[in-house]
Amino acid sequence: MSCLERSSMGTTGLDEATRTMTASGKPSTVSGNDCLMVDSVTGLWSARNCNEIAMHVCETPSEPGNPPPTTPLAPPSSSCPSGAICHGAYASKIADPVFLTWQLVEKWCQDRWKGHLASIHDDTTEAIVEKILIDESFGNSAWIGARYDASLKPVWSDGSKMDYHKFYKREPIGRTQCFTMYNNNNGLLGWKSFACDMQFLPFAGICEIPLGQA
Repeated sequence: MSCLERSSMGTTGLDEATRTMTASGKPSTVSGNDCLMVDSVTGLWSARNCNEIAMHVCETPSEPGNPPPTTPLAPPSSSCPSGAICHGAYASKIADPVFLTWQLVEKWCQDRWKGHLASIHDDTTEAIVEKILIDESFGNSAWIGARYDASLKPVWSDGSKMDYHKFYKREPIGRTQCFTMYNNNNGLLGWKSFACDMQFLPFAGICEIPLGQA
């Protein structure tokens, strides 16, 4: 039995339509049974004592143009992380430390963010990586995901197809090289190769991170 409404009116004021919704033998003439209760199974009403404890449903007036308040939703976990530039399902972000080798920064992108060094497949992503290098104070080079594999083919560290390139002038110049995004500080940017395990000139790296990981 569920109480949907408590009413101060007596049962004598019920009209004929309302009487058809009351249970057999109701409304009651017993003194004190001045409130109505609806049966959760049959849907029929019966008069009950107003002091009886039961569930209830409240009705509040609505005002045109004033929608009911809603609880603000937490931002989705896939929102663009601070300090990153997002494009599609990925965020591009500078790696915090500076690394002595390409292998170290690639491992850092994987361990820290479950990502890889940035792979570039279109002009939009190229522009994003260039902007990160220009905006961040990590020198004029930062490792990206391009390198030569054991068969001397250029590949991306995430395994995606090498279907785009923007080599710096006279590049590539070697076959045991890894690539950085290079800025000559005169408006010319492109991919410049260095030895992958070069120890004497540390570079930052630009990681490509699946949204929700950073």
